[in-house]
Amino acid sequence: MCQPICKCIKKAFGRRVKKKIVRINSREMGVNENSMIKTEKEGKSLRISEMPSTPSKLKTETLTEIYRLPSREFTTVEEIVASQGFEMNNELGKGAYATVFKARRLRDNLLLACKVMDIGKASQSIAGKNEIFTMEHINHPHIIRLYKHFIVEYDHNQKEKRSRSMYIFMQLAEGQSLSDHMKSKPTGLPEDVCRRMFAQTTSALKHMHDRRIAHRDLKAGNILLDKNNNCLVSDFGLSKIARRKDNSVIKSTKYCGTMLYMAPEIFMIKEYGMDYDPFPTDVWALGVLLFFLINHEYPYTNPILEQALAHNFKFSYKKQFDPSNELFDLLYRMLHPYADSRLTMPEIYKHPWCAKELSAVEEAIIAKDKCQKVTGLADAKFEADLGVNTSKPKDIETSDSSSKSVTPVKSKISKKNFSKVKLHNAPKVFSQNRLSPNSTPVSTKVSQSRKVTTTKSPHSSPPQTTVGLATETSSPNPNEKSDSTSTSLGKN
Repeated sequence: MCQPICKCIKKAFGRRVKKKIVRINSREMGVNENSMIKTEKEGKSLRISEMPSTPSKLKTETLTEIYRLPSREFTTVEEIVASQGFEMNNELGKGAYATVFKARRLRDNLLLACKVMDIGKASQSIAGKNEIFTMEHINHPHIIRLYKHFIVEYDHNQKEKRSRSMYIFMQLAEGQSLSDHMKSKPTGLPEDVCRRMFAQTTSALKHMHDRRIAHRDLKAGNILLDKNNNCLVSDFGLSKIARRKDNSVIKSTKYCGTMLYMAPEIFMIKEYGMDYDPFPTDVWALGVLLFFLINHEYPYTNPILEQALAHNFKFSYKKQFDPSNELFDLLYRMLHPYADSRLTMPEIYKHPWCAKELSAVEEAIIAKDKCQKVTGLADAKFEADLGVNTSKPKDIETSDSSSKSVTPVKSKISKKNFSKVKLHNAPKVFSQNRLSPNSTPVSTKVSQSRKVTTTKSPHSSPPQTTVGLATETSSPNPNEKSDSTSTSLGKN
């Protein structure tokens, strides 16, 4: 009699203690403890209904699905990809930490891009979390669209750790990056083209800020172009939640970005250990981008901080038009060395040089949304099955939808037909070692009605994959450094 009673008491108090510990941790993250943790009955895992200040504090299992190789269901990566409804083709580009492949959605032959990231290192794992978290919470015509993401974990022998690769299926930009586009031009762009590209990028950045997310690495190399040379903002590895629900600032102490686009307050971190508001640094980078489009050069070069604090920039002979007083005023106020005196997003929208174009961009977005709702082009059911963000982005901190698990898509291809699924022009990363079929699957991010199951699998050598972070193009200016040399990935 005594033992069962003790077990019940221990079980009851154990739950209370666990709940208390989680709430204490929530205070450290600066989140309201009364609404952060929602416990579920019947032994299900805890779900977070309010997000912390940065996705890096979330467990990977809460953000995406994880598949282990080898397993009973899958023996190769291409089988996992096919089970999710995709097919991978030739390689498009390779960076320091990621490789981008051309992919196809089997359902409708839609061409996509698949970014394969090696997230074995802690810094790259954080970048991967930031990337998928941000893309799931934003939905804008001038931001690269997310379709699917998952992680493949490879078993090594017992002496080594498991390696992980993140697969992110996203919209395929049919053009080149804005940086490469500018490299092909001997001078800056015409004023009407500069105004249009600036308005599209500003609209995308405002959408992120409205969702309380800062980009923190806005630059020409992270803006892709479609077939009509419309801008698509990409690469959210350094993005961060910069505002709480009450609109209070979550400051950053991280030295990150690309040097030619970094605001003076970011340089101050190294010199004086100061913190900064990420939103004004995005506005600074947006001003540098506009200057670059007009001038084909950057406003400040080495020493960047001294020149930026002097607040004195000059246009070069490479411009195609003489900047008006309105344009000079916009640049002068966006590139103000003091963040408190810098233009804000609402003020940029009211500025006479770009107000009309920004209004036209917003009206086009509203018209496109209405068209999709009327004609059903959004295909909401399929997007919901894949866990893709729909026309209403998820609420970051208060909506339960932001924390719901994504149900893995059931494959329409039987196991017997897996051998028939072939990758056209498949790269070596998907065609090397075939692994042993004697193993068990792992499903980590599943629906609420399905239990999370993980079992041990025999150790086997993984495929030899070559992966890296977002493809970074060289800058037309030799002083512009890639993220691999000018960024520092961390938790804040």
